Amino acid sequence: MVHAVVFVLGFTLVFAIIGGLVGSLREVLLGENPWFGISNRRILEYVMGLLLVVFVLHIFCLLYLP
Repeated sequence: MVHAVVFVLGFTLVFAIIGGLVGSLREVLLGENPWFGISNRRILEYVMGLLLVVFVLHIFCLLYLP
């Protein structure tokens, strides 16, 4: 039982830290990008979409990821 409690507390701590970091980087992630002239949010959407496609291809065994 102690192991389960420690696992849950560790899991909660990790996600709380990740949430805090993303919250503090919100302005950077959602601001305007001077190099490309489009918002960082749009770039992030493209990158996440590409990652999703890569993972789906991997799940269907059409792409090998070591």
